[in-house]
Amino acid sequence: MNSLTFNKRFLVKVFVFLLLVFLVVQCYSLSNRQVPHEIHTNSSMISKTLGTELKITVKMTENSHQNTNEGLKDEISFSGLQTDSVLKTEDPEWVRLKDPAYVKSVEEELDRRNEYVRKKCQELATEGMTVKRRPTQFRHFPKLHIGMCPVFKAGSSNWKDYIAKLLKIDKTKCGGYKKKGMFETCLHNQLSTFSTNPFPVMKNNLVNFMTVRHPFERVVSAYRDKLEGADKVQYYNVIGRIAKLKYRQIPAHLEPKRAQLAEASDNVVRSRGTPDPNNPFDNPLGPTFLEFSKARLWDRIHDIHWATYEKYCAPCSVNYTTIIKFETLHRDNMYVLKKAGLDESSWSDNRNPTSAGRTGEGRWRQYFRQLDRELLHLYATLYREDCEIFQYDCDVRQFY
Repeated sequence: MNSLTFNKRFLVKVFVFLLLVFLVVQCYSLSNRQVPHEIHTNSSMISKTLGTELKITVKMTENSHQNTNEGLKDEISFSGLQTDSVLKTEDPEWVRLKDPAYVKSVEEELDRRNEYVRKKCQELATEGMTVKRRPTQFRHFPKLHIGMCPVFKAGSSNWKDYIAKLLKIDKTKCGGYKKKGMFETCLHNQLSTFSTNPFPVMKNNLVNFMTVRHPFERVVSAYRDKLEGADKVQYYNVIGRIAKLKYRQIPAHLEPKRAQLAEASDNVVRSRGTPDPNNPFDNPLGPTFLEFSKARLWDRIHDIHWATYEKYCAPCSVNYTTIIKFETLHRDNMYVLKKAGLDESSWSDNRNPTSAGRTGEGRWRQYFRQLDRELLHLYATLYREDCEIFQYDCDVRQFY
């Protein structure tokens, strides 16, 4: 009983202390007169309230607008509550994962995912659909005790940034790629030095995971990000120009000039020039989703942004402990951090949306409705294993 009373009193004292800190900051923030660079408050009253020695320091840093509120930046530091660190607001999901009951419910859902993957892989194996293979993109980080298969356009960019921070990978080497839209690829290549055969090392990890997303949504996201606006020249050169040259519908009288018009349009893209309204290859400047799909499916143009999960991460060969889904991305990410004993404070949840905005369910369906039945069924066949293994509805008859 005495312990309970003491705890309540202590919490009240902490609340009073934080309230006083807040009032100190507000007083100086609202002041219009020039303030000293460093102000030490009299901590005796607060110390008496909390029954412990406390120090509060409020630093007011002035910029060129010395006599305005906007010109002041407040920095508060305090010590005496067992630590000297500045209070940091914890991620709400991170806080929820401190509740054992909530953690249990999350783990049960993730276990059901894994069990479904194992069961579906066995079924597909009997049909001769899957083969044992080594994943091409598995990364092992022994210092962090984690292994991952980073899937492009499925929410893995946050993990690559986070791991680069923890391992102090020099991302400045990729700085020059920012304008070219190649920063993510450059960072990915640096992390590729951790590529390895997963089977001997997985047992040493606390967590081995991969990220997934609806395969069709991922394809549309990759198309919108890399090709739709023709602003990523390196992708345009590889697939965009080919898709336009082969599959752009143009008036019959312009057919003799197809190659010439296409080349003129390529030059506009590369030079960031002004599109010619009379050139059908400039309208639109990037390949349409229909043109892209024909090149992707008929010409089998491969890229890691739309490679299948089965080929990329081999989920039927590798026993991943956690399958992170894009639909529950943040929660799953926080769970993996906690499971691996990693720090949440360095995590940045800046997902990598396309320049034209996020590709949600409604948006990707609009793109697929532009396709004919032949292309729809080719997509369904290509991604059948991914759809079935990870429980995504890929019945293309809904787009007829």
